[in-house]
Amino acid sequence: MITLPLPVRIMQSSANMTLAIQFSCQPQTFHQLLFRQSGKLSAQEKLIPKMIENSMPRPNLEYMLAVASHRMSQALAAELASYGIALEHWRILTHLADGAGWTMTELAEAALLSMPTATRTVDHMVGEALIYRTPHSSDRRKVVVFLSDKGRSLWSQIQLSADGCEQSIVEQYGDVWIKQLVKRLQHLAEAGQAKPRR
Repeated sequence: MITLPLPVRIMQSSANMTLAIQFSCQPQTFHQLLFRQSGKLSAQEKLIPKMIENSMPRPNLEYMLAVASHRMSQALAAELASYGIALEHWRILTHLADGAGWTMTELAEAALLSMPTATRTVDHMVGEALIYRTPHSSDRRKVVVFLSDKGRSLWSQIQLSADGCEQSIVEQYGDVWIKQLVKRLQHLAEAGQAKPRR
């Protein structure tokens, strides 16, 4: 049985030359070089590349999710620009498209915006007659935001372009793979306790 103390570092590698691997043991510092002609590796020694791969740290999940989100957002933002709206406008339109009124707090959280940014964005969209505010039915200190007819018409037009962005990814990776990914991401997003809507 071959044990590879961590960290393991490849010193030199060549298809037909000598394979050199450095082992670093802890707590004592110990270095050992293993040399074998590539054509004479034992069955156990042939497992070394796989063992090295398994010993490497996993990619940072948060960073990889952020990169994927950023690249998708860039592609969608390019599509939205032709309609004269930004990504935050699109997110608000999409959430309001369910027909239910949303409070400012709910809308800010759902659209991934800070409250000041959400307020400025909503003010702008109200000025464009895409959405409108009404007093909360049970709490006069709050307002509820709804999608206007003009906003729903715009949302319907943009939805086709947004679907096209996603379809390009589906065609690249396959519908089943995308559905499985979305399902896992939903579980990840819902891992924390969801706040009830009021």
